[in-house]
Order: sequence, then C-alpha cells, then structure tokens
Amino acid sequence: MTHRRTKLDSVIQHREHLEQQIRDELHGAKNHLALEENQLTRLNKKLEGILRELASQQTNGTSTDQLDLYYRFIKRQCENIQSQRGAIKKLTEHCEEKRGQLVQTSQERKLLEQVNEKRKKLQQQSSDKREQQTLDETAAIRHLRR
Repeated sequence: MTHRRTKLDSVIQHREHLEQQIRDELHGAKNHLALEENQLTRLNKKLEGILRELASQQTNGTSTDQLDLYYRFIKRQCENIQSQRGAIKKLTEHCEEKRGQLVQTSQERKLLEQVNEKRKKLQQQSSDKREQQTLDETAAIRHLRR
C-alpha cells in the first residue's frame, strides 16, 4: 500500500522545521554565552593581574598619582566585569527561554505525530474492513452461482 500524505503530515513537517530552527537558535545562543563567559574570565584574570601589580607597586613605594591611576583602572575594570555579568545573565535567560520553546515545540510535534498515527491506523482498519466485506460478498456470490 502506498503512503498518502495527510494534512497532518504537512503540519508535522512544519513543526519539525520550527523545532530545528529553535534548536539552531539555542545552539547559537549557547555558543554566544560561552564566548561571553570566556570574556568574563579574561576580565577577571586581567583584574587579578592589575591587583598583583598594584600590591607590588605599593610595597616598592609609588606616587599617589600612580596609585590613583591604578584605582581608577581597577574601578573601570570592575564596572566592565559587572556589565559582562549582566550580559551573561541575559544570555542565560535567553537560552532558558529557547530551551523551553524547544521542549514545547517538540511536545506539540510528538502529539501531532501520535494523532496522525492513530488516524492512519483507524483508516487502515476501516479500509481492511471494507476490503474484507468486499471479499465476503464476492465469495458469497460465487458460492451462490455454483
């Protein structure tokens, strides 16, 4: 028996396409999040290096102007780190939103596939029943003709 496409088949195909789009978007968002987390790590390491350098300068004795420059730079670096943390938080929320969309779309597609399979099974049973009735009628007519 050849497989006929039903209306639900095209809906399921569309859902699969949407699911793949969301999966791709989630993958891109995760990659972006990883890049931003690496940037935060670099900023933290840079701050640690500056703090070590400042401690070294303080033990060696340095001018107040030099110390003021260090403190300003440290303050700016801390602001950059806070900004980066905010960006990471937004990206994490975006990833969670995409993950939720992916789960929902996947569940909807699976539900549609189940409905479609049940419809196909019922149609097949109905077709089998009609075919059996036709065969029974044909056999009865042949039997009566004998």
